[in-house]
Formats: sequence, C-alpha cells, structure tokens
Amino acid sequence: MKASFNGLNLLYGNNTTEKLSKLNVTIIGIGGVGSWIAESLARSGAGEITLVDLDDICASNINRQIHATYSTLGQFKIEVMEKRLKDINPKIKVNLIQSFISEKNHHEIMALPHHYIIDASDDFSQKVAMAVSAHKKKIKLLIIGAAGGKKSPAHIKQADLTEAYNDKLLARLRKELRQKHHLPRKGKFHLPCIFSSERAVKPSDELIRGHKSCDNVLGAVSYVTGTFGFFATQYIIADYLDHYESFYQ
Repeated sequence: MKASFNGLNLLYGNNTTEKLSKLNVTIIGIGGVGSWIAESLARSGAGEITLVDLDDICASNINRQIHATYSTLGQFKIEVMEKRLKDINPKIKVNLIQSFISEKNHHEIMALPHHYIIDASDDFSQKVAMAVSAHKKKIKLLIIGAAGGKKSPAHIKQADLTEAYNDKLLARLRKELRQKHHLPRKGKFHLPCIFSSERAVKPSDELIRGHKSCDNVLGAVSYVTGTFGFFATQYIIADYLDHYESFYQ
C-alpha cells in the first residue's frame, strides 16, 4: 500500500503520504466536477472523504463524470464512487450522505469534522448559504464555478471569489453576498474558487428544443470537468501541506 502513493513523497518530500492519510474532505455534489475531485483525492492518498449527493447516474452523465458508465446507470452516484475510492485505496474512509444540500441540512453538513469542504453543487441558494457560513465561521470552503458551456481547460484558474470573471454563476453569487449578506464591496472575501475565464458557449434555440436529458442545456466535456476537479485537488493538497502544522496544534 505504501508503494501506491510513494510518488507523492518524491514530489512533496518525506512523510507526505503520512500527512495526506490524515486529510479529511467533504465534497458537496458528486457530478461532473465532484466525481473527479473525489477520484483524484483518493489517488493522492487522502484518508477520509465524505460524499454528499442524492442523484443516480443517467446516460447523459457519461460524457463528463468519471463514475458514469453503462454498467453503473441507475445506481446512486455516491455508492458507485465509494466503491471506486475503496478500490483505489482500501484504507480510505468514505462517508455517504445520500441527500442534496438543503436549508435543513447545510449547517449540519458544514459542521462535520473535516479540513475542507468543497462546494461542487448546482443549487444557487445553497451556494449562498454555504459561502455565508464559511465566511462567518472561518470554515475552509472551496467553491466550484460553472463548467458547463466551456470548451478549453486552458482557461481554468484558482482565485478568490472576488477575482473570478466570465462566470455568471459566481458573479451572481458575489453580488448576492455583497448586497444581502454584507460581505465587503472592496477587497477579498477569502473564499477561494475554481473557475474558467472562457465565455460560455450557449447552444442554439434549435439545439435546445431538441435536447432531451436529465441535465441542463449547456454542453459539457470531460476534459473540462476533469480539469476543474484536478485544479480543486491541487489547491486542497497544496494548502493542506502548507498549513499542516496549524491543523494539529
């Protein structure tokens, strides 16, 4: 088992695998981006992951979600992901919360023991609620922007939420936080996010009318959703290792 993750020691230095075996991350939304985050965290030796989602896998997920295959259609995303993660690392602890994030449960989920929580959800009202809670309580929250309608992974970036651009979801979130929750109009929120600066491609009305799936009408591809996920994992691991001692004081 030690040899499986030794490449991390070669990259980051001795004892990296031991440190990462203590890393505990909660992921909200195990879809186009969240599934890749869970996969890459497990392949980086993370010790504990909590998966939060209620959806099952449908055929239109196959183009961009790592757990979506014809053999997994109709199965719950978190259950399929748990099996994958334990096959990657039998020692990993996987907690399942079979629910969407909601007004009723978001405080409880955010209060779970973890080093980081990743918001890869599509629910705008809950993105607002989680951002407000994280800002007030100094919770380490990483917010994922919109991957839909984006073609090129070369435009994906990590920045403070106040610095994201060409992302309508994050712009709306930023406006809501300032106008209704009194976050500062100048300066950073200290809420990191992953976003693409590429302008989203909106399909024609004709394509929208002919579109039948359980997803929204913006197109998406695996090499964009996957890169969003890898950027998120890189941020989490770098920040965790940089601040490792502070977590255990």
